[in-house]
Amino acid sequence: MSVKNNTTIKNVGAPYLERDATGIIKGVALVFMFVHHFFTIPSYYVDGIAYPYLEGFAVMFKEPFKICVAIFAFLTGYFYVFSEKRLRYSLRKSTDVWTSYFVFFLLLLIPAAALGCWDASVKNFVLEAFGIINPTMTFCWYIDFYILSLLLLPLFHMAAKKHIIIAALAGVALPIGVTAAMTGYVHIPNADIEKLVFNFLRWFPCIASGYIFARYELFERCFDVLFKRHIKYKWLRVLIYIILMLITFVGRKYLYNISFNVSIFTFNFSLDFLLAPLFIYGLLNIINAVKHKKLLAPLSIIGKYSMGMWFLHCIFFNTCKEYTQILLFFPRNPILVLIWGLAICLAVSAAVMIPVRWLLKQKNKLFAKQKS
Repeated sequence: MSVKNNTTIKNVGAPYLERDATGIIKGVALVFMFVHHFFTIPSYYVDGIAYPYLEGFAVMFKEPFKICVAIFAFLTGYFYVFSEKRLRYSLRKSTDVWTSYFVFFLLLLIPAAALGCWDASVKNFVLEAFGIINPTMTFCWYIDFYILSLLLLPLFHMAAKKHIIIAALAGVALPIGVTAAMTGYVHIPNADIEKLVFNFLRWFPCIASGYIFARYELFERCFDVLFKRHIKYKWLRVLIYIILMLITFVGRKYLYNISFNVSIFTFNFSLDFLLAPLFIYGLLNIINAVKHKKLLAPLSIIGKYSMGMWFLHCIFFNTCKEYTQILLFFPRNPILVLIWGLAICLAVSAAVMIPVRWLLKQKNKLFAKQKS
């Protein structure tokens, strides 16, 4: 079937991204997140922590490793296509993530309060409990964006399911256009709300891209045709997959922010909505080419606990970082620091997720009763 005939697909088959491979992809994205925060933003370091010999690395790879955000956003949109009862799915997933976030927030508040790092007020507690401010959960701006996106996806689906062009206009072009119209012309008096609005407009195209790739089977009907059908040699395919991933890194370095003017409007956007699927496709097929999948088990485990590890690593960069970074950077060597940080966050996250899963199970039982 030609690409032209795929633009109005009514039903989709099984996901191109299999569950086991998706776990590995999430693991890779989480490792990228840790590298990005640990080594590419020197301003995060407290006195006594420094890697001057990594300054060039930080400059070169700060933006490329941030592809992790686009990967997670893309996967959200991708798997939404395969959900049933989409509004219920959005409500369940958003409350699942918020419940998990809240438990980790309470956990990180303990050392913050004990060390006197937390500005203890009811207002700050409530605001951070809902992700509006992030002094404790430093890197969790994504929470509100994720929940808002999930709640709006049923509306997006109503338009996007009709045609791929409508999906691209609604999910990619519209957010870019709204950003241009708002920048410099619309004043949002609350800085936290303004940040949420612009984060949504900035990153929703990646979620829309995931939806489009799943709904219209672009991996199968476009990428496979380009990179598999006429390439017989496996080694050449693997080389192409690696090149695709390298293109993603180079693209994120030099094309993460594109700006041009049309009349009085300035359009600022990135190509993450294209780079994320390019990277995921290359990585997925490299994963499939690995014969001994047990070698990838550590990444799969990290992917399984990626959400908790994301929450937990905030403790090394939040208001308590004067005390906690000593623990993180204790091994000194960057590779050992990365392994050490992953190990700490994985162990604690695996333990915390035991009661969290129980809470989610009880919540979803109650949710099911109310909807039945």
